[in-house]
Amino acid sequence: MQILSRVLLFVGLAVVLAAGLLLLKVAFDINQLELVANAYRNVNMNVRNPMTFVTTSTGLGIIGGFLVGLALNMPRRAGRI
Repeated sequence: MQILSRVLLFVGLAVVLAAGLLLLKVAFDINQLELVANAYRNVNMNVRNPMTFVTTSTGLGIIGGFLVGLALNMPRRAGRI
């Protein structure tokens, strides 16, 4: 169980880190989107909707938090029979 606990902990932390990085990317994209929208109100622009990144980072954060919590809650040593 200790190996599985460590693997889940590292995978969960990696997923939480990826979710945080995606969230920073979304914040930057939304800022750029607002600047472009304010600068070119009458120009027809093809701007991507950042909502997919928001939902992806939210899902990754939830999954990563679950894996970290699961890893921290696992027993440290296997029980003896």
